[in-house]
Amino acid sequence: FALSDRVRNQDVHQAIMAVNTYGPSRARLWQWYRDNYALLATRYRASMSYMGILVRLSVAEFTGAARADEVEAFFAALNTSKFQRVVDQSLEKIRSNTRWLEKDRADVAAWLASNAY
Repeated sequence: FALSDRVRNQDVHQAIMAVNTYGPSRARLWQWYRDNYALLATRYRASMSYMGILVRLSVAEFTGAARADEVEAFFAALNTSKFQRVVDQSLEKIRSNTRWLEKDRADVAAWLASNAY
């Protein structure tokens, strides 16, 4: 739907944001991004900064070293010079999220349990 004629080019990120807000759909969103990368890169070649927005929305909320490695490997094979900073920031956020989760998972679980969540 996001790449259909019903969605203006400048509004694609709105559809992606809607999918990204639901955690379990993030893996599917990432797969969609990879599957449609060539089309996205062609569509936004005049404004590659928009590709950075799409990267951030598609991957920055992930956790896990394996996921970070997967994202890094995907972008390593591409020319991301126009939005490399966002790729780097997104990878750092994934790794930071992972470190936080590893460090504080037990404390957060205990707090949630003690507060009836």
